[in-house]
Amino acid sequence: MIKQKTNSKSNWHIRCRQTFAKKRKECSTGLLMNPKNWNAKKQFVESPEPDPERINT
Repeated sequence: MIKQKTNSKSNWHIRCRQTFAKKRKECSTGLLMNPKNWNAKKQFVESPEPDPERINT
């Protein structure tokens, strides 16, 4: 999640970061989530978010 990048409803943009051979690539997933539904300790999205299973996979 990029906390600095929010839309007008204060939702976070979800990004994907991959590292291979010490090179990092980052791309947007096109998904948004409400920061209140993010469980930082467990590192996943919780239920009030629509379709949390899709986001967590």
